[in-house]
Amino acid sequence: MSEAFNKLEKNVCKIICKDTNEEGTGFLISANLILTVFHTIQDSKNILVIFNENEEYEVMIHELINDSYKELDIAILQLNSSKNHYEPIDILDISLPTGIRWYSRGYPSSKNSQIENFQTVDCIINEQYNHRQESKFDIDLNINKKIPNYNGVSGAPLIVNDVIVGIINSSRSIGGDDIELKALSIKYFKNLLIQLGVTVKNEYPTDGIDIHSASSFDKLNTRDFRNVEEKILAVNNDISKARLNNYNRVTTHGKVEVSLYNQRDISAVKYIIFDECQVELLNFCENRNNFDLSHDEIQQLIDSYITRARNIIDDRSRNHKYPNLSDDELKKIILNLIDECYLSFDEDGIYDA
Repeated sequence: MSEAFNKLEKNVCKIICKDTNEEGTGFLISANLILTVFHTIQDSKNILVIFNENEEYEVMIHELINDSYKELDIAILQLNSSKNHYEPIDILDISLPTGIRWYSRGYPSSKNSQIENFQTVDCIINEQYNHRQESKFDIDLNINKKIPNYNGVSGAPLIVNDVIVGIINSSRSIGGDDIELKALSIKYFKNLLIQLGVTVKNEYPTDGIDIHSASSFDKLNTRDFRNVEEKILAVNNDISKARLNNYNRVTTHGKVEVSLYNQRDISAVKYIIFDECQVELLNFCENRNNFDLSHDEIQQLIDSYITRARNIIDDRSRNHKYPNLSDDELKKIILNLIDECYLSFDEDGIYDA
């Protein structure tokens, strides 16, 4: 799981305005400062924040929140004392490509104070605009719609690739159901954060990250557009439906699990696995006269891919930082590479470059 996502468990809090009955979400940006939206707390004189369902603190609005920040729908709440469990997460002012995954945690009112994790493959950036829309947001967020209404999530952090890039502040509804969340980029209140002594960066941290492999994966041109089921059927027409369903299920679950990791890290992992397993596939194809494979042979090739993947990650980890992946997670990544047009069980999955 993403390192930053684990930190959200300690940093994200529920906001309750006891005198107005308004509720929302906030998150620590330092040991004693909470970032949230202004519309939740604007009329309240008695604001309570709750961490982990049992740590309650009364807070006050920071003196730097002037009319311009209120109009921007940004607020800073100040704790009387520092939180020892604060887990720093980098804050970045960057542009966001369409289709990149995001994640967060928040407190929708419809779930009766229960936290909602936004972490599925459906959670992607639909669009980042050059200017604020309706004067309050510049990012459209696709959601995995599990509940009809996301009131209370406003104030939650927007995280991409393990860094905070904005704050969720509204939603779009059709027929009373929320179908999309909205967010505001860091750039619109960057100066406020800097005034508060909070560091805002302009580039992703690169310490130990295999940037070359991550960017190389993004540039790969795919051509074998069969999915995992089609590739298996191409080499084994007699495989049972139950076996196919199992492969499809593992592949689908793998997509969800992989989505929890830093996307740059996973892109780097996918590239070095793809590159190494191309050699394994080439060797496999050169030693066969036909591609009528038994299920055992299919599984043996997958196991060979896993062994190659484990070896290359262990070797390159001496110079680069990769997620700590189990063999089961490596298998799911490999099945995803097969499903996403990069590897196969026959010659059509061999790439020249």
